[in-house]
Order: sequence, then C-alpha cells, then structure tokens
Amino acid sequence: MDQERVLELARLSRLELSSSELDRAEEQIGRLLAYFAELQEVDTEGIDASPYPCPIPHRLRDDEPGPVLSQARVLANAPSSRAGQFRVPRVVDS
Repeated sequence: MDQERVLELARLSRLELSSSELDRAEEQIGRLLAYFAELQEVDTEGIDASPYPCPIPHRLRDDEPGPVLSQARVLANAPSSRAGQFRVPRVVDS
C-alpha cells in the first residue's frame, strides 16, 4: 500500500490525515492486506461458509404473522409524524 492509494482512500472517506497519520495508515493497511493475502492461502475446499466457528442449533422462531399494531398506535411514540408517516430530519440535500 503506497501513500498515493492511502490518500485516495482518505479522500473517498472524507478524512484529513496528517503526515504522521498517513504514514501510520500506510503501514496498518499494508499489514491488513498482508494478513488477507495469508488467509487466501488457507484451503477451504469443502467447507461451508458460516458466521459461527461451531455448529449451533437453529434458535429463531418460525416466521409467522401475528397481531399487528394499528398505525395510530405505532405513530403514538413517534417524535413527529404527518399524514400517517414518520417525519425525520432531512439527510440528503436536494
């Protein structure tokens, strides 16, 4: 990982890095990429992808419809609503 690529990542992330932070990020990202390259060498043939290292029993309930709250009851806890919908602060400029 060279400084030019780290600077591009910082720009895309909207980060301003000092020269010492840039050097540190270059080193840390380089180490991470080296670890990922090492992991790519591990033979995973025949191993199913799983977020758990050990098999665990299925602990979720069946997805079946149940009682439904009315719109008025749901909106009763909203800090702000209008026309039957939640009102939230604008997050995207038009």
